Amino acid sequence: MYKIAICEDEVLQKTYMGNLLKKIAKENNVEFDIRLFAAGEQLLEAGYDEYDMIILDIEMGQINGVEVAKRIRQTNKEVKIIFVTGVEKLWPEGYNVNAYRYIVKPVDEQSFSQAIVELLEMIGKSQQYITLKSEGTLERIAIPDIKYLAIQDRKVELYITGRSITTNIPMQEWEEMLTGHGFASPHKSYLVNLQYVSRLNKESLQLTTGEEVYVSKRKYKTFKEEFMMYVEKMN
Repeated sequence: MYKIAICEDEVLQKTYMGNLLKKIAKENNVEFDIRLFAAGEQLLEAGYDEYDMIILDIEMGQINGVEVAKRIRQTNKEVKIIFVTGVEKLWPEGYNVNAYRYIVKPVDEQSFSQAIVELLEMIGKSQQYITLKSEGTLERIAIPDIKYLAIQDRKVELYITGRSITTNIPMQEWEEMLTGHGFASPHKSYLVNLQYVSRLNKESLQLTTGEEVYVSKRKYKTFKEEFMMYVEKMN
């Protein structure tokens, strides 16, 4: 699933782009989680680190799109930014915030769709990594380095090679983010990278690192099937 924010003060334009994204998602067999914002202040206040791409109108009220992008870039260098504008003279400012593309108003469906599809391809090539905020800074984690995830004290602990990271992201969101990367759930409190599984029985599984993870009776059969499919695929 790709998370996309649209920040646009014109209601019709915002709705139109939202509908175009839904059409693109259907045509390309992908899922979009689309959030709409009417002002830059709303986006900045709500937070922006969860998004894969942000579509920003340059000409907005109190804070224009370029200023919003500058503030985003102070803490997040990864999120892809697309500017929407009818004023070409503002384009040079966007290069300072590493904007991916400019789309001229009125928004043309073909140009918009092409920009989004090309950006999806770019993001897809880099999705062997995830970006997390840890202790106030963004950190890029290689997905193959994640051994397993566990719910602990209402947070999710991410166990990677050599250390662990505590996150506030719910387990359900982790399952969505890691779909297609070889992860499966043996228990409601765990999500395991199948490449690390060395032994499996009805009560627990052992990782190649020696760590053990609980397996619930309810999830054992499904997890075993997913593991066997993974093994067959790798052989």
